[in-house]
Amino acid sequence: MAEIFPVLIILLFTVTLVRNWHMGDITTFETNSCDERKTEGIICYSCSVVAVCILIQQQWHTIPIEECDTLGGFYCNVNAGKCSNASGPCNPIGYERNFVCTSTGIFPDPYDCQVYHMCYQSGNSFGAINVECGGNSAYSVATGDCSITIDHHVCREHQFRCENVGDRAAWPGNPNIFYVCKAEVQEDGRRVLYPALYRCGPSEHFINRECRLTDSETHPTLPPDNEC
Repeated sequence: MAEIFPVLIILLFTVTLVRNWHMGDITTFETNSCDERKTEGIICYSCSVVAVCILIQQQWHTIPIEECDTLGGFYCNVNAGKCSNASGPCNPIGYERNFVCTSTGIFPDPYDCQVYHMCYQSGNSFGAINVECGGNSAYSVATGDCSITIDHHVCREHQFRCENVGDRAAWPGNPNIFYVCKAEVQEDGRRVLYPALYRCGPSEHFINRECRLTDSETHPTLPPDNEC
């Protein structure tokens, strides 16, 4: 009984926080399950709740630690390890899985290294199937699968730089993919820059701010588009 008591205290504390924070009203986007990830550290219980993963008696528990001021433009941001008004999976849009497909194929998530998006054509528009790598694995844009871990540098720093609207560059690891920086004004009046991902045509790389045909003998082979 003495061993079970600490676990019950933590679970009751977690349930109390969840009830007080009206979890049913929170939009889920940058979310993770500690039980699935099986690593310690900060995660997003939802876009508005920061949580921490703790191993207790060989079971992973998700413990909320901070509620974000979403009305003030602050959302859970794993890279920052706290509530932040910086761009991230929940910001600027803050809606569930807000990745916008611009063509068919597989794209990395600009903010969450454990997520990738399978884009398919649906009539005159595009839809997305959002896939999350399991455990501590992360998506490699170079190989097109979950072959790296969350300790990789792509999980520790953004793979894009948006300083001005219209900034654009090839995506590191796969120059067939590139990003263009766009701006969106939030309800609170803040202007947020974020990257929109695109893909060049077959046998093209994004070089000097445009898609150019490449010589397969002088450029590395890219992973297949894996179009849906």
